[in-house]
Amino acid sequence: MSWDQLVKKQADKLAKPEMTHILFAVSNPKKFEAVLPAVRLRAKVSVIDQGWAAVEHGAQEKYDAAVIEADMPGITGFEIVKRIHEERKEKDLSSLPTLFIGNTEQVAESLDLIREFCENSMSAPFHPAHFLSQLWEVCDVAAEGHWLELNPLQQSVLKVTKSSIRKMFDAENTSSIIKPELYEDCSRVLVEAAGNHDLRNVVDMLKRHHGYTFVHVLKVSSLMTIFGAELGLGKTDMELLAQGGLMHDVGKRNTPIEILEKPSQLDEREWVEMKKHVILSGSILRASPGIPKEVINIAERHHEKIDGTGYPNGLKGGQMDDLSLISAIMDIYSALTDKRSYKQAMIPQKALSIMDNMVGDHIEEGFYYRFKEMVLDGCMGDV
Repeated sequence: MSWDQLVKKQADKLAKPEMTHILFAVSNPKKFEAVLPAVRLRAKVSVIDQGWAAVEHGAQEKYDAAVIEADMPGITGFEIVKRIHEERKEKDLSSLPTLFIGNTEQVAESLDLIREFCENSMSAPFHPAHFLSQLWEVCDVAAEGHWLELNPLQQSVLKVTKSSIRKMFDAENTSSIIKPELYEDCSRVLVEAAGNHDLRNVVDMLKRHHGYTFVHVLKVSSLMTIFGAELGLGKTDMELLAQGGLMHDVGKRNTPIEILEKPSQLDEREWVEMKKHVILSGSILRASPGIPKEVINIAERHHEKIDGTGYPNGLKGGQMDDLSLISAIMDIYSALTDKRSYKQAMIPQKALSIMDNMVGDHIEEGFYYRFKEMVLDGCMGDV
């Protein structure tokens, strides 16, 4: 198979899960122009500005999620939500995960209805990053329905890690330590699944998911664990790789959501703020009793580079441990192939062509070429 054929094959695989289809039932689409370009990078969007037309569309099977505004011409947003729910129930379709948008008073007055028929609600006006964060959570209700296609161990990996990651990254617990049960159970199922060659399908399933933190953390952790299994590492090192992946970005729970979900490239000031997550991760883990030093190293060193130009400490190759060198490779690969609010996912071959130019300067040669071989052989799944 030629390189071009291989690239096309991987592009086809990347496109296999159909894009999430979102209904925007909004009276004035211009109010959403700051977020629609970012949404369209990761989903199909149908914008309907008439109430009864929104009911007709929302009752169709093709939609995976909806954004419904309170003030709609012809029929209120509240009635649209209820009628869509009733019509889908009559057609034996699953309910339509919905993000309800209204002013503060409208949301407050209709909390019971919102709780009954909607996954989430927001008061307008809103910050684009906050809107995107809420929207992706609503969309992931449908994405997680596909977890039932996996075997029990694979489902366990996804459910256990999502629960733990949510608790580790809870912005309301920015000063709390990481408790052992949040990572020990996760690493255990990850190592077991890697040993059974079950993690590849888990990684593939992440293509359907939109939550950046969950996807990136589980993807890095899974890739590191699969890599360890393919290298024949022992159980202890495998668990350290899994735990390092799970906690390598925990400092991002202190990073403003306006930066994490910004629907465009970060400016210089925002990039300085983003880079602080590495030091924050180290501080959180060092304050948490029982965290292995190898895991702390991964968190503090996964943005270091072989030539000493990385951050935060400008370490050079000889100052880096093997697990941290591996984590740097997986973090870069995941970042390139992740979907973000400002870019589409990159196919594996394109990511690898970029990483080829980083060998020797940014990433360690031996680990990288072994990883590249595994990606091309399909050992890492299709992402």
